[in-house]
Amino acid sequence: MSVLRPLLLVAAVSVAACAPDRLASVDDTAARSAVLTPRTAGPSANDAVLDDDPHFVAAAVGAPTIANPLVTFWAVKGRDTTVTMYYHSTTSGRDSTPFFSIRVRARSLWKRPNGSTIADGDSVQITLTLVDAERLIVDCQPSGLLFSPKDPARLKMSYGFTDDDLNDDGSVDAIDQTLTQALLIWRKETATSPWLPILTSNNSTGAHEVEADIGGFTGYAIAY
Repeated sequence: MSVLRPLLLVAAVSVAACAPDRLASVDDTAARSAVLTPRTAGPSANDAVLDDDPHFVAAAVGAPTIANPLVTFWAVKGRDTTVTMYYHSTTSGRDSTPFFSIRVRARSLWKRPNGSTIADGDSVQITLTLVDAERLIVDCQPSGLLFSPKDPARLKMSYGFTDDDLNDDGSVDAIDQTLTQALLIWRKETATSPWLPILTSNNSTGAHEVEADIGGFTGYAIAY
């Protein structure tokens, strides 16, 4: 582990936000600024590189499992579609707590993985797979599918059933509260690509959700 992580923890305590329930963008959280270094090139201007691997959120002990860890649907250009993975209900009733939602707007579909343009009325089969139930990593296929820069797809992920001890030091304290505000959606283009944070992620700590516009398909997770 690099020396940057301990420095982040020291800085994080001193800059803890007074209103954690607000919808925070990455640019106004000092804890994020301490750990993120802008890229000069790469898949997206919204991405950054770190000196170390990301710290993923982890499923809490006793957390409900995902009810539909594999979801396949057809997205049609010209039709607004939202699809969701849900947690199993913690009480009797339907599976109603969202974990992972993706909205493909009517004009989002742009190009297939082979580079061909998607015309109005054309459809693309999309598959979402929970590939890591501990770190809550979701793989989205087809890899290489591109969304319009003007009308990107919208991704929302929940961390409501994750371990509150984010830095794994055995206690939940002010450092963990501040690190919660630094959570972003991260993306991994291929199996050999590095994980990159989406800098435009919006983290609503009150709702325990992170949202981001996405430009294409890859693997996604929540981390700091």
